[in-house]
Amino acid sequence: MKNSTSHWAVMVNLNAEHGLYLLLMALIEGRNPELGHYLKRIQKLAALFSQFKELTIKETEFLVIGAGIHDVGMLLINDYIVNKPSKLTKSEYSLVQKHVDFGFKILT
Repeated sequence: MKNSTSHWAVMVNLNAEHGLYLLLMALIEGRNPELGHYLKRIQKLAALFSQFKELTIKETEFLVIGAGIHDVGMLLINDYIVNKPSKLTKSEYSLVQKHVDFGFKILT
């Protein structure tokens, strides 16, 4: 491994330096707890992957942060659609697919 510090430490050592990221994660989880939990699972997998690939702690940090906000565009999708328990209509599904573009616009 390139750095002896645990890759898991990245998961718990995000701090004020990561304020915007932490805000986005809180917004996502507050809006949709299920999506928030999903993103946390993806972050854990990203940390494991980074250890497997022997990434540095800084590289791991970028990967974990990216994993945590990769669905940030879902914030711009109507709550009714995001939380709809039944099958989405074609137009609703089309809108959900655009969350990638929405996320890009939020982050740039």
